[in-house]
Amino acid sequence: MNSLMTYSISGRRDELRIMTDLMINMLEPTRTTHLLYRTNLSYSQLKKYLSSLLNMGLIEERIEPYRAFSVTERGRIFLDIVGAEFGQKSGLATRSRYPEVVTQDRKSWLTEVTV
Repeated sequence: MNSLMTYSISGRRDELRIMTDLMINMLEPTRTTHLLYRTNLSYSQLKKYLSSLLNMGLIEERIEPYRAFSVTERGRIFLDIVGAEFGQKSGLATRSRYPEVVTQDRKSWLTEVTV
């Protein structure tokens, strides 16, 4: 799966890029092992990011039929907003599923999510 984000000049991803990469891989329920391989994170790093995303309400843990993580509706809106922001900066055209949310003051919404 392709990431919405690109790597910095140093080749390292910042936290927003890592979280976004994780969430993109969780659009369908995904097991922890698959997330490890797809995002190239260590287990301790993955636990840290999953905990943060769960606390922000952007993902949920499912137990049935197997333990997996998936993006919540709030997480999907967040991905649309972040995708639109990065798309504008890179000159890419993006189409949001939530145009009314994306056209609102994005910075205040992003601040609310990260608190």
